[in-house]
Amino acid sequence: MAKYLNITKSAVEKIYTRDDINVSRIVKLSVFLKKDLFAFYYEKDPLRTIHQSAVDKLAQEINSLKKIISEKDEIIEDKKNIIEFMKKNQHSSQVMTNESVKVNSGKKGQSAKKKK
Repeated sequence: MAKYLNITKSAVEKIYTRDDINVSRIVKLSVFLKKDLFAFYYEKDPLRTIHQSAVDKLAQEINSLKKIISEKDEIIEDKKNIIEFMKKNQHSSQVMTNESVKVNSGKKGQSAKKKK
């Protein structure tokens, strides 16, 4: 740990007896120990109130974003349904147009035979 913090072993031992510790050192210790050493302070006022306020704000934002996503999902689903409906109608329209062309072509052929 001393090497990681770039201090002597005796300086590490003094950390345990001090009333205060440098914030940057707490950050380094947190990283080294893979533990949030600030969490203890989040449980006590005034940091608890500040931290909880930030957590509440983020929770509200998350809920707001979830609602927006849900609304967008509904719009996407509606658009998919419209596209599917239009594809079906386009296919039906093409079939009807092809049938109409065949019928009209047949009538023209019959008219030409009557004229001769």
